[in-house]
Amino acid sequence: MSHKVSHLILLTILLSACQNIMPSDKGYLYGTAKVIDGDTLRVAGADIRLFGIDAPEVSQTCTRRGVEWSCGEVAKKRMIKLAEGKVVRCNTRGRDSRYRRPVAVCWLGGKELNRMMAAEGLAVIDERYPTDYQKEQAAARKAKRGVWAGEFEQPKDWRKQN
Repeated sequence: MSHKVSHLILLTILLSACQNIMPSDKGYLYGTAKVIDGDTLRVAGADIRLFGIDAPEVSQTCTRRGVEWSCGEVAKKRMIKLAEGKVVRCNTRGRDSRYRRPVAVCWLGGKELNRMMAAEGLAVIDERYPTDYQKEQAAARKAKRGVWAGEFEQPKDWRKQN
């Protein structure tokens, strides 16, 4: 084996190992996504809360035309379809105050997952960051997509009661 090839192999091994290293509060995480729920992914060994959005909890229900539906489960299934087992890149923006998880904007290729969930009405704007996805939420609300198709309790309020 040539000297150049052995260095290339060593460099490849080191770069692969670095994918699992947790960055500081500001940085990138890159790796294969495991979906926890509609606004939480596990990437490179870290549970990541998606910045700016709040999806219904997995056991939360919503109402559409007087009929209950599992909006939290639908949000999780949509995120699974979008990201499960796929390589995502997440730009961290700090940590959440409750669980100290990284909070991040995550992309799959050129598509931003946070924005897609808001646009589909499967997540609402996180009131701590009210300007980031207003346009997407307004369009989902007007088109009656996702939770906007009927009545629902804000996920933060649902969590307080349950």
